[in-house]
Amino acid sequence: MISVSQNYRGVFHMLKAKLLLMVLFFATNFSSAEGISISELGDLKLSFSKIEKSDSYKGYPLKAIVTTKPNESYQVISPFNPQLIELLVENGKKVTEGTKIMKLSGSEVHYFLEMLASHKSLFELSQQRYKNNLKLYQNKSINSEKWFAIVKQYNDAKIEYGHLKHFAELIETTGEDSVILKAPISGILMQAQANDLSEAEKLLVKIIPDQALRLKIKASNSQAEELHSVSYKECKLQISEVENISSGMFVNLWSENILPNCQLYPGQSLSVTPHYQSTSYIIPKSSVYVQDRETSIFIKQGNELLSVKVSIISSELDNYFVTSETQLSQKQVLTTSVSAVNGIQLGFGGD
Repeated sequence: MISVSQNYRGVFHMLKAKLLLMVLFFATNFSSAEGISISELGDLKLSFSKIEKSDSYKGYPLKAIVTTKPNESYQVISPFNPQLIELLVENGKKVTEGTKIMKLSGSEVHYFLEMLASHKSLFELSQQRYKNNLKLYQNKSINSEKWFAIVKQYNDAKIEYGHLKHFAELIETTGEDSVILKAPISGILMQAQANDLSEAEKLLVKIIPDQALRLKIKASNSQAEELHSVSYKECKLQISEVENISSGMFVNLWSENILPNCQLYPGQSLSVTPHYQSTSYIIPKSSVYVQDRETSIFIKQGNELLSVKVSIISSELDNYFVTSETQLSQKQVLTTSVSAVNGIQLGFGGD
């Protein structure tokens, strides 16, 4: 037989469950409410600002370095490895074509000068022999086998002498074992840090043409998709290339050639401001409030204030750049009493 106390306990639990369902129902409906009537806000001071649409926005700083793309600098390679190298121009300084930039000394220099004279003599002899026998071959006075040997000797001598002559055109002899190297082009002189070539050759310097300097920027894969330019002080440069190879979540981008007025130097590390090509909205920072870890604003629609979720992607001075699933262009956004309106919406009353 069921006691009276058991009946009361059953009724109590039933009422408790119904009350809990009612609380959940009202809480769910209240939290999903998007608007609040302006008439409910009493004497709160309400100010609004028109939301502007932007096709681009400034992002947070990115790391960049002033450098050149691989193989865009002029490499001055010596056909010999001198014992002594004396730089006549400061590393990183601009030079013009023909400027004396380096003194090379040692026995290897003396050997090169002798080898140059020897190969020049061999080339001139083989060239004269080639000319003398050309008409004979055309008249069929010599056979093809002999003519082939003459042509081969001439071409071999021409190539060997040409290799040495190309470097010899850049030097000025100052003694039996010393020469002065002159700049082959105008640009920024960079002394070689390591020798990547064979033991018989030496990378002496690199000369970077003025128009070859660029910014190498590292950005995330998602940033790279919308990044169209970067700026540093008064210098703004377009992105000209995005590398197809990424390192983890990051990828390298290259700017266009650095303009002379930028006054940037090889090897310089910078923090640059990125400019992204993407649609966003400009709103005052004072219009934003956070609820349940979500960023929102109030926009005016008729006699109501509607709560709209936004995502902050950047900031500049007193404004945020935001995105939203709602079309916000030219809408009126609340800029004052925002926290008070949010409190009233949640049922806490005004300030």
